[in-house]
Amino acid sequence: MNGFTKTTNTNKDFIMKDKTLIGPIYYDIVFTKKQKRKLLKKINISKDQLIPSVGEACTHILYKDNQVFCIIEAYNPEDSPEYISLLVHECVHVYQEMLDWMVEKKPSCEFEAYSIQDIVLNCLRKMKQYLEKNKKIWYNSKSKHKCIADELDL
Repeated sequence: MNGFTKTTNTNKDFIMKDKTLIGPIYYDIVFTKKQKRKLLKKINISKDQLIPSVGEACTHILYKDNQVFCIIEAYNPEDSPEYISLLVHECVHVYQEMLDWMVEKKPSCEFEAYSIQDIVLNCLRKMKQYLEKNKKIWYNSKSKHKCIADELDL
């Protein structure tokens, strides 16, 4: 993959701002092409090393300098069930890469659930921050959105 190698060594002293470390795996989410350019510059990776994005969202897995970088591209964020389910889908790819790196074939159900929950929560927090900064809507208790249970009188 363009000179990147996957190794079991890690440089734990290297923690990028606004990134979360899962063992030796860093992941981040970008909502705009500008954010993507800035992130790639920060980790010194050329956009030519990425597979072209298709669809609404995608996850890039890159190996560089004994580290794994998972970059989730999820443009046009919104607090809709469809967008959030797409985000969860991409977060599962980050989790799958984490398992692959750990050479873990059958994690416990709780390990799996908490890992995916943590990845999704971090991405949702970053999405909330992005939406609030850009004056877009984020669900809150005063919102006019109703949950399915409210609509069905459950």
